[in-house]
Amino acid sequence: MDSSGKTTGIPKTPIRWIQKPNQFAYQGENGADHIITLPSGPIRSKQPNEMSYTDNNGVERSIYLPQGTMHTAWDHLENKRWDELAKFAPYADQDSNEDGLGEHDKLGSSNPATEPKGAK
Repeated sequence: MDSSGKTTGIPKTPIRWIQKPNQFAYQGENGADHIITLPSGPIRSKQPNEMSYTDNNGVERSIYLPQGTMHTAWDHLENKRWDELAKFAPYADQDSNEDGLGEHDKLGSSNPATEPKGAK
């Protein structure tokens, strides 16, 4: 935090890498040491599967975004192409798992059920 109480998010002390390439440490303003460990493997992510907006008639809408359509939908929204946005299906808690990205893969964690025996 800075003197006004706002969080700056950037440590004022030098960041130093320690022990492993995916760990670093820094000292907070209160003098406490902080060690951050990043995932060792790739972090998989995907685009959101829902977008909400208010159309030109003041109606709030929520649409389903299949993977790979977020940028197109956003472009339609920025350019107020309401007719194009209306072509998207309404959002109704659809699962956006078309790409096979499972719950265990979302944050780069492994799925214990698929690991060979004895793997850690």
